[in-house]
Formats: sequence, structure tokens, C-alpha cells
Amino acid sequence: MGYFFDKRIRKKDRRGRLSKCTGWLVLDIGVALGVWALGTMIQQGQNPNPAAEKTKLITDGPFRLSRNPVYLGAALAALGRSIQASSPTGSVLTMVALLYVDRAVVPAEEQYLSEKFGKTYDEYRSSVPRWVLRRQA
Repeated sequence: MGYFFDKRIRKKDRRGRLSKCTGWLVLDIGVALGVWALGTMIQQGQNPNPAAEKTKLITDGPFRLSRNPVYLGAALAALGRSIQASSPTGSVLTMVALLYVDRAVVPAEEQYLSEKFGKTYDEYRSSVPRWVLRRQA
């Protein structure tokens, strides 16, 4: 969506080789992370639908690195596509969507998992960052 909005504003396509290559790299990392996370969930018998009841706490595979690798992978893929297309609007929209997920969706999921799995989830949450990097206190 952002690409088409940006294209209407600018007539000249300013995508260079570096932005295309960078975009492909970020997109590929995002897709690989998302596929790895979804594959891990399916392999362990967990329904990847976020609204489905969770029967097991998955803490291995990409879930050792991030508590939200599916959302992270999707955001990286969208950001990579925006970089590829030299779309500042797409990049901003991706960041807005990620901010919404971080502030509205993930806290509700974390509350559910804490209630469902108790101390096990709380220990996992304290040892694995929400996204990738842990905030310093």
C-alpha cells in the first residue's frame, strides 16, 4: 500500500541497487524467521492461529531468541519490501503496525499465557526478550 502511495507522490523511481539488495536481505530474513517459527509451532502440535487455545508453551527454536518470532518475521518481511520499493510510507506503516502489536496485541497474549502457564511462562518471559534485544534497566 505504501509503495503505491509513494509512487503517486514521486514520478521518478529512486530505487538503487543497495536498497533493492538490502530490502531482499531483510525480507528474506523475515520470511525465514516466520517460517521457522510457524514450523516449530506445527511440529510441536500447536495451532499457529493466535486466537487458538494454547496447549503447550514453546520455548525452543526461534522462541529461544524472541517471544514473538512470528510477528517479528512478518514485520521484517514487510519492512524489507518497503526498503526494496524505496517506500518511506510503507516503512512508516510497518512501524505503526508493529507498535500496535507491541502495545495492544502482545500484552493481551502475555496475560493469557501467564494465566495459562503460570510460573513457567513468567520464568520464560524473564529470560527471553519480547522482540530481540533486552532493554537495560
